[in-house]
Amino acid sequence: MTIHSTATKKFLFISFFAILITIFVISFLLNQKPTKNLDELLFVEEVPRFDIKTNNNDNYKKREYTNATFSLNGIDFSGKIKARGSSSYSAAKDYNAPYPYRLKLNKKYNLLGLGEADSFILLPNFIDPSGIRQFFHYNLAYFVFDDWSPRTKYVELYIDDKYSGLYLLAETIEKSDNKIKYKNEFGFIVEMDIQGKLEETTEPFVSEKSFAIDYQIEKSEQLKNITFELKNPKSFSETNQKQKQYILDETTNLYENQKNVDINSFVNYFMLNEIYENNGIGLGSVFYWNDGEKMHAGPFWDADRITSSHEATGFIKDNYDVKNPVYEQLLENAEFKQKYKNSFEIFYNNTYPKIQENLNKLKNNSTLKSAWEKNENLYHRLSRKDIIDDFISNKEIESRKTFESQIDYIIDFYNKRINWLHDNLK
Repeated sequence: MTIHSTATKKFLFISFFAILITIFVISFLLNQKPTKNLDELLFVEEVPRFDIKTNNNDNYKKREYTNATFSLNGIDFSGKIKARGSSSYSAAKDYNAPYPYRLKLNKKYNLLGLGEADSFILLPNFIDPSGIRQFFHYNLAYFVFDDWSPRTKYVELYIDDKYSGLYLLAETIEKSDNKIKYKNEFGFIVEMDIQGKLEETTEPFVSEKSFAIDYQIEKSEQLKNITFELKNPKSFSETNQKQKQYILDETTNLYENQKNVDINSFVNYFMLNEIYENNGIGLGSVFYWNDGEKMHAGPFWDADRITSSHEATGFIKDNYDVKNPVYEQLLENAEFKQKYKNSFEIFYNNTYPKIQENLNKLKNNSTLKSAWEKNENLYHRLSRKDIIDDFISNKEIESRKTFESQIDYIIDFYNKRINWLHDNLK
C-alpha cells in the first residue's frame, strides 16, 4: 500500500507540474508578438480578383450598409458593404473615381493572410498615381511599430461583374485579440480631428460619440479646442461613469503631463511620419489608444498623398499643415528627443536598405505593373487635368506617365529624405 501510495503521489505531482508547464508555455506563446518580415509584407506574387455581388443596384455607394456576397481566392462568403471615407469619398462623387468601401462579414475570415476578422476596408488607389504609396506605407508602419498597425493586400475589384479598379484590402482599426488589446475594462481608441470634420466648435464639449478638449495653448488659436471621436467604445452610452472619466482624463493628459504614455509608440509614430514627410500629422486620421494603463500613438492611417513633397527636406514640426498639440509638447521632452534620434539611427542602418531593395522589387514586378496599367486605362489619372490640378499638384509626379517612373520618384524621394534626416538629426 505504501509503495502504491508513493507512486501515485509521484505520478500526480509530475502530472500537475507538466500541466503548469503547459499552461505557462501556452500563455507565453499567446502573448508573443508575431515575427515581422518586411520582405514578406511587401512581396506581391499575385493580384487576385475580388468579386462582390450586390443585386445590380448602386446602394453600395451610399453610407448605409447593403447586403452583398463575396468571392476571393476560392472562398465564398456573405455580409454587407457600404461606402466610407472623407476626401476619397468626395473624390469618388465629384471626379467619377472609385469609391472606398467598408465590408462587414457574417463571420470571421482570414482573407489573404490578414488575420481572422469580420470587417475589412477596400481602399482605391485613385489619389496616388503610383498605386503603391498606401500598400508600401501601411505595411512599413506595421513592420516598424511595436504595436499592431493595419496591413494591406492588393486585389482587382469587380462589383456585379464590372471592373472597379486596383484596390487594397486593408485591416480595420479595432479592438480584437489579433489587433489592439486592452489590459482591463478602461481601454479605448480615439481619433483626433483638427480639421473640424467631426464637429466644429469654439468651446470644450462632451457629446455621445465625441468630445473637445481645450489644451489652453496660448500660442495657437488653432489648438484651442481639439475634437476627438470615440472609435471604441463607439459611444459613452457603452461606458460607466468611471470609464468615461478615464477616457476624458487620459486624453487631456496627452498634452498636460504625459506620464502615462507608452513613449516608444509615440517615438515610432512620429519618426515614421517624419520619414514620410507627413505634414498632415495634425489634420485628421490621427489615432491614439489606451490599453487601460497607458496611451499609445497609432495605429497609422491615411497614406495616399504622403511622400509627394517637392523638396523632401525640412522637419515636419516646421512645416505642419496644422500643428499637433501632443508632439508640440513631446518635442520639448529630452527623453523623447533622444529616443527619437536613437530609433532613427537604427532605422537608417537596418530598415532603410530594405526600403530601397523592396521599392526596386515593386518597380520590376510585372504582375503589379499590369494591374496598374489596367487601372490607369480605366481612370486616366495622369491625363485628366481636373485630377492633376486638384490631387497631384506636383509637376514632377505629373510628368511621370509610367508605372516604373512613378516608383522611381518615390525611390528618389526616400534617398533624399532619409539621408537629409540622417545628416540633420545629428
